[in-house]
Amino acid sequence: PIPYVDASSSSAFRDKRKRIMVGAAGIMTEAFLAALAVWVWVNVEPGVVRSMAFNVMVIAGVSTLLFNGNPLLRYDAYYILSDLLEIPNLGSRSVRYIGYLLQRYIFQIEGVDNPVSTPGEAPWFVFYGLASFAYRLFIVIRIAMFVASKFFAIGVLLAGWGLFSMLIFPCFKIFRYVFTDPAMQRKRSPLILVGGIISIFLVILLLVPLPSFTVAEGVLRAPEKSHIYASTDGFVRRVIATPGERVSQGEPLVLCENPDLDTEVKVLEAQLKEYESRCRLSSTKDRTETKILMDEIERIKAELDRKRAQREELIIRSPGDGIFILPNSEDLPGRFLRRGMPLGFVVDFSKVTARIVVSQRDVDRVRTRTKGVTVRLAEAVSQEFPAAIKREVPAASTDLPSLALSREGGGSLALDPREKGEPKAFEKLFEFDIIISISTLKAIGERVFVRFQHAPEPLALRFYRGLRRTLLSKFSI
Repeated sequence: PIPYVDASSSSAFRDKRKRIMVGAAGIMTEAFLAALAVWVWVNVEPGVVRSMAFNVMVIAGVSTLLFNGNPLLRYDAYYILSDLLEIPNLGSRSVRYIGYLLQRYIFQIEGVDNPVSTPGEAPWFVFYGLASFAYRLFIVIRIAMFVASKFFAIGVLLAGWGLFSMLIFPCFKIFRYVFTDPAMQRKRSPLILVGGIISIFLVILLLVPLPSFTVAEGVLRAPEKSHIYASTDGFVRRVIATPGERVSQGEPLVLCENPDLDTEVKVLEAQLKEYESRCRLSSTKDRTETKILMDEIERIKAELDRKRAQREELIIRSPGDGIFILPNSEDLPGRFLRRGMPLGFVVDFSKVTARIVVSQRDVDRVRTRTKGVTVRLAEAVSQEFPAAIKREVPAASTDLPSLALSREGGGSLALDPREKGEPKAFEKLFEFDIIISISTLKAIGERVFVRFQHAPEPLALRFYRGLRRTLLSKFSI
């Protein structure tokens, strides 16, 4: 309710815990409001109240996390950290200490005042000085990008002002100090030499081509005819073939049993004998009855053939030549299988493929600049297998080949929380099928890591491409 309170007089408290409590009052209030808003947002139906609760939750929570509750900016948390560490003026003294290090050890100037007054302050000065500078630069850039997405010119001016005040102007002051200060007269030439060497090294680092690659994730797949399905209902008696061994087409793999089916076959066989006997007896007496019995015999024979075929299907056979893969084979005996239930695979390793998903920012490089492909299995990342791109799905989609690629399944892709039905990826993805040269495999459907190797390119080109991609995605320029 009170937007601003002058709490500077709290520094008069001799007990640092009281000073910390005063500094934390605003943070605790914002955190309480954010927690209350979360509770309302979760329990209230969609409407004005829920929207207001969401806004309060975001404003109070984000502002506390990024600004007021972050000690890297000079707000409440900064003074709390200073009191906890018992280091007054932590921010300004950190800047002075980093300047002291530059003058003393880089410029080799004697007699520079050291702002460290007690043991243990120096590491905190270095850490806080560098971390706070990096965080302030990050915040300025993010704010500038947000403003530029709404008002482009203002955002560009804000970003330019931030870069000038935080990077360009301090560098200008350092250069002016080196070239104009009398104390630097004797050390100027060595510094220029060292600076030139460093500049040449940076230029070489930016312009020399370095290895380039794109990493993506996917799932192993096998041709549809490689799948093994239960052809009829039944209980597994035993696994005939040894999982992991090579089998031939038509070779028995799993033996099942169905007592009800056996009973039905016996009943039909008995009925067939009965009707055949009745037919022989009536053939000399009543032709009409004989015809009826013969029709019934044909029906029983057809039903008996169907049941015998089903009983024959209790022996599950290999759909082709390859390696027999049966996950959890030790748990199968005694398990009931319904018709059409998938059991495993018979895989020809020359035909194993993987469906790979590639983000929109990387698809052009994968599509046009790939020089080689290698694959690592999630269960054995130390082994690398050669691969080749087979084909590309022509359109981008949010459909996932497998939930194993989502964060919920152990992958790296975020799901769209707005989708209430079938899970969808948060961003559109391109799919590629690759052929893998692999000699051993435990399961189809497991996650794989794919590395698309590109021609070497310099870091400068990568930075430019990243900047260009950001401008296109954020500002469409």
